[in-house]
Amino acid sequence: MSLFEFKKFNRWAGAVLSAGLLLIVLNIFGDVLFSVQDGSSPAYLVEIPNQTKTTKSSQRQSVTADDDTSLNLLITEKGCAGCDLSGADLTDRNLIAHDFRGAELSQVNFTNANLWRANFTEANLQGAIFTGANLRDSILNGANLTGATLTAANLKYVSAKGTVFKGAKLNKANLLHADLRSALLDTADLSQAFLGHANLQNAGISGVTTKGTSLQEANLQDTDLTDLDLTSVDLRNAKLLGSIFCRTKTAWGEVNDNCAE
Repeated sequence: MSLFEFKKFNRWAGAVLSAGLLLIVLNIFGDVLFSVQDGSSPAYLVEIPNQTKTTKSSQRQSVTADDDTSLNLLITEKGCAGCDLSGADLTDRNLIAHDFRGAELSQVNFTNANLWRANFTEANLQGAIFTGANLRDSILNGANLTGATLTAANLKYVSAKGTVFKGAKLNKANLLHADLRSALLDTADLSQAFLGHANLQNAGISGVTTKGTSLQEANLQDTDLTDLDLTSVDLRNAKLLGSIFCRTKTAWGEVNDNCAE
């Protein structure tokens, strides 16, 4: 073999060796970077953080009533479902469509706050103050508003199925088309409240104050009206089928149609 042929063979052999080494390297890295065909989990050169370590804590977040920084942080991004804002002052706040589902909101001051379409499902609102607040189209299903103050609040089209309003002040509140089915309003103050077209079917309203209340075209079917004084209540076109009248005072006299013998 001549010197020229030897050099030519040497270059060819070197090229083949380099290509072989490249294939081996790619094979190794391919096995590392991608999962094998049997469905096993892929391995990575860089460790991926364990997602279970960053799972958000389910522990309820809470703030003190005068901690403005934490308060502002908790109510950003449309609310704080499950958080604890008890005793906080949210007067005049703009809280449109905020999510307060399951939150601890006892004694919170929402005076004149804009809570249009807010969600308070199953929230604890005992003793909360909503004087003059806008709660139109809000959701209060299953919430506890025992002893809450909603004087002159806008509750038009509110959904409050199974909500507890025991002893609450709803005087002068506007509950047009409110859904109050199976709600508990026992001993609540409904004086001068407007409940036109409201649905109170099967609601508990024993001992409520009804001076000047409007129930025009409201649905009171299957509702217990025992011992209520409805003499100054506007009942025009109200649905009363199945309502229980016993010692019930009305503008046309006392009605005892359904008293148990």
